[in-house]
Amino acid sequence: MSLCVVLVTYLFAGLCSVAEHELENKMSLQNLATVFGPTVLRPAAKGSEVQTMEELFSSGTRDAMMQTSILMTFLNLRKKGAEF
Repeated sequence: MSLCVVLVTYLFAGLCSVAEHELENKMSLQNLATVFGPTVLRPAAKGSEVQTMEELFSSGTRDAMMQTSILMTFLNLRKKGAEF
């Protein structure tokens, strides 16, 4: 098993463990995905074209929402017992 798979498995297990104590720490899987999604999953590489600030903000917002959704999907799978 590769080191990356081991690290991701450990990270997901840890995040699910934190979510098990949601009543005490207010960290649901959704909250954890929102906080860690943009950190764990990098956005797609941007082309070399010049973008306005509005375009950069819009694409950054879309990226963060997508990263959160992707991580949320993986955390839900892990919570249901899926192995990676």
